[in-house]
Amino acid sequence: MFGRKEKRVERQAARALSAELDRALRGGSVPEAGDPLLQTACRLQRIGDAMPAVPSSLERRVRATLCTPALYRPTLWQRWRPALLGALVATIVLLGLWTMTPGGQAAWAQMLSVLPLGQTRIVLTPEISADQSRAVRAPLRDLVAVEVLIGRAPSVPRTLPEGYALQAITAVSYPDMPAWISQPFYVELCYGPADVPTAICLREYRLLFREIGGISGLNVASEKAIELEQVEVAGVEGALLFIDGEVPRYAVVWERDGLLLEMESAVLGKEALLAVAQTVR
Repeated sequence: MFGRKEKRVERQAARALSAELDRALRGGSVPEAGDPLLQTACRLQRIGDAMPAVPSSLERRVRATLCTPALYRPTLWQRWRPALLGALVATIVLLGLWTMTPGGQAAWAQMLSVLPLGQTRIVLTPEISADQSRAVRAPLRDLVAVEVLIGRAPSVPRTLPEGYALQAITAVSYPDMPAWISQPFYVELCYGPADVPTAICLREYRLLFREIGGISGLNVASEKAIELEQVEVAGVEGALLFIDGEVPRYAVVWERDGLLLEMESAVLGKEALLAVAQTVR
């Protein structure tokens, strides 16, 4: 009950204050001892009356400005369009000249021929001189000998074309390489029928050598590798290359369980070779 009475008194006071404020705004007198808020409102109203009259010249200038249509302001694209179009045309011309010259073609091919696989990058590089390192090839008896030599079971294809079988196992070492590089550098497993024992060669490189370094890139001469295509091999990214040499061949390169795998064939087409690579475990 007490709360309702207080609210009623507050509403009556508010209505009275509103009436006095309306009377003051209409030019009526306000008691000097009235509500403080009302006194403040009246003083604020009288500030405008005390200001001098607005000069007619200023009034004319303001009216002219407000009545003038808005000036045209171009958008950001309209302001920069001439410069951007000029830069685009210049870029197209330079790119055309660049790609039509021999040096430009080589540089352009170099830019487009780097494919990351994970720890390894496949890079098409200009033709380089043959490697002068001595390669020592040692035949191995079976897959158990491979596991003993490299400290892990080798990866092998689960499915082969009809009539294909494992024909040869070779450990390839390079004695002239730095001592921290584990040897053999890679192991090569060759599959095929009896009359073509190297129809498919699977090379297996260890990505890490003695906890010091490892393979970070595989360079292929661009004059021989004329195609580089990204593919998926058993759920991971891989590279498919066509190498145009004395014996044209396809190669698939990918990583798996700490190994860099390279499967190559001069007999199978790229689809058949990729199908075999998908089964390597």
